[in-house]
Amino acid sequence: MKASSQRETWPDIAKGMGITLVVYGHVARGLFNAGIPLDPVWHQRIDGFIYAFHMPLFFWVSGYLYFFSIQKKGTLAVLQDKLRTVAYLYVVWSLVHGLIEVAMSHYTNGHLALRDVLALWQPRAHFWFLYVLFLVFAIATLVYRFKSGWVTAGALLVSILWYQNPGGLEIGYTLVLVGPWLVYFAAGVAVAQFKPVVSRQAGWVLPVLLLALALCSSWTLLWASVGVVAVLSLSRWLDAHGHGPTRAALIYLGQLSLPIYLLHVLSGSGIRIVLQKFVGVQNVEVHLIAGMAMALLVPILVHRLSVRYHWNFLWAWPAFRHG
Repeated sequence: MKASSQRETWPDIAKGMGITLVVYGHVARGLFNAGIPLDPVWHQRIDGFIYAFHMPLFFWVSGYLYFFSIQKKGTLAVLQDKLRTVAYLYVVWSLVHGLIEVAMSHYTNGHLALRDVLALWQPRAHFWFLYVLFLVFAIATLVYRFKSGWVTAGALLVSILWYQNPGGLEIGYTLVLVGPWLVYFAAGVAVAQFKPVVSRQAGWVLPVLLLALALCSSWTLLWASVGVVAVLSLSRWLDAHGHGPTRAALIYLGQLSLPIYLLHVLSGSGIRIVLQKFVGVQNVEVHLIAGMAMALLVPILVHRLSVRYHWNFLWAWPAFRHG
């Protein structure tokens, strides 16, 4: 299948929605754990709703975009790109974030030891996503080098079975972490490869697939899939019919979703510490608004500065020029 010459923007809209939910979820959890008076019932309901599908969404979009990347570059070249970005960022930002947490442990909700920061083989905090995502890319390099629809369909089926029993294979702790997430990546690849069929038959294909997931797998996977499909459908609609600042803002947030993901916890928890510990603010609305604003704006500012001053090392392994 030939990839479209014009880059699709609806995946950026989906990522923009997803990263906004990620930021809200972490800000709200930080407030709850810090004793800011959130309504526990509503917090648990919203938290459960968000966490049912927001990270599956990112794995799905990653799989969808991965298919077109390997069509252009090949699997090995894409894996090299992910070494320079995903793996590199996992190591660098896990260390940076962890060292700051150790230094600020007196003011934060947790008490982190230096040995925990250095144990990079055991992902911690929100950096588990980069750790698992790179493992998924490594597995995909082995699987999708065979550009066959049967291989893609088989990979999706195997990933569903793996989801059902992620610890059933004697594959060790590291790959067990992949089990709950590979299925969404494989689904994204499958939709990208069979895009014409899915587009023409979406009216019955998607409901049948969702029902099949419920019958042969688990309700958790079903609800996650329903959430992902809902966000993707809304993203497609906004891309086709939206012409206002909402669409533009979501595209922008989606394009910067990685810097936001890397920095949002530090900036969001930082403003919470300032407001709670030093200013004495306990108002939950103030904390939510300030936390969301800082968690989104600080990473955007850092990214803009990195573009202006060529701090490319913040987001990828620096490419050194010879001669």
